[in-house]
Amino acid sequence: MIRTLLLLLAVVGMRSTVSSAQVPTDPVVLRPGDMVRITVWRHPDFSGEFPIDAAGNISHPLYKSLHVAGVPLATAENELQTLLKQYDAEPAFTFVPLVRVYVLGEVRQPNTLTVPPGTTLAQAIALAGGPTNEADLHHVTLVRDSASTAIDFSQLETPVGRQEVHSGDELLIPRGRSFWRDDLTPIASLVAAFVSIANFAIRR
Repeated sequence: MIRTLLLLLAVVGMRSTVSSAQVPTDPVVLRPGDMVRITVWRHPDFSGEFPIDAAGNISHPLYKSLHVAGVPLATAENELQTLLKQYDAEPAFTFVPLVRVYVLGEVRQPNTLTVPPGTTLAQAIALAGGPTNEADLHHVTLVRDSASTAIDFSQLETPVGRQEVHSGDELLIPRGRSFWRDDLTPIASLVAAFVSIANFAIRR
């Protein structure tokens, strides 16, 4: 029930949060490995989603001189506009950052995601297919800037799921403990081993 509610709240909230991603509450800082979505009116060859390379520049022949990692987005947009003016006196374009996050463990589609700023932690889990039936939502780990934080996603009334993702975030959803899998099965295996040894000894 909690897993279903988590997924529903994330998907419903995704419409308002992601659509207003251009105005996130935290400053957006891009890093190598993130992406940018550039759309230039009347110039389809200039448009698309492009990764940020190891040097922090946009990986595209036209944009390779633009350094966007670690700089304010307004600065990156101004530099992009200056470059595009070489091809269009009044370029009309959009510049959307896409940050890279990792959702791993007990989700249905563990993956590396590229999402717009403003995406929440709960939405990131939803985009990875939502938690599996064996997920332990009480002990989710958020790794951010090499620091680990324990998160309890089972408490839906808390604002934890509405925290926005940052570039490089890792969400690790562990598997919950199961009596049948973790306790009974090893005991049954041990008993079977003793029985096998006993039968071998009797035959001798």
